[in-house]
Amino acid sequence: MTTTRTLKLVLVCVGLFILVSVFLACRYYFGTYSLFEAAEIYNTLISLDKKYKALFVKRENLRYHIGSAEARGEHQQALQMARDLEALDDDIDAMEAEIRLWKTGAHGRGKKEHFL
Repeated sequence: MTTTRTLKLVLVCVGLFILVSVFLACRYYFGTYSLFEAAEIYNTLISLDKKYKALFVKRENLRYHIGSAEARGEHQQALQMARDLEALDDDIDAMEAEIRLWKTGAHGRGKKEHFL
C-alpha cells in the first residue's frame, strides 16, 4: 500500500514539475503564461516568417528581371521594375517592423519584454 502511495506521489510531483516547466517556458519565450496566447504568437510569427521569405523570393525574381530587361535594352521597363523593387523593399521593411513588434511583445497586448 505504501509503495502505491509513494508511486502516486512521485507521479504527481513529476506531472506538476512538467506543468510548471511548460508555463515557465511560455512565459520566458512568449511573455505570457497563457498557452493559447503563446500558440497564437508562435503561429503568427511562423506566418509572418513565411510571408517575409516570399517577399524576398519575389525581390530576387524582380532583380533578375530588371537585369534581363537592361540586357535586352528595354530601359523603360527596367525603370518601372526598379520602382516596383523600391515599393517591394518598403513592404519588406514594414514586414520586418511587424516581426520585430511581435518578437518584442509590443504587438498590442501591452507586453514590453523580449521573448524570442
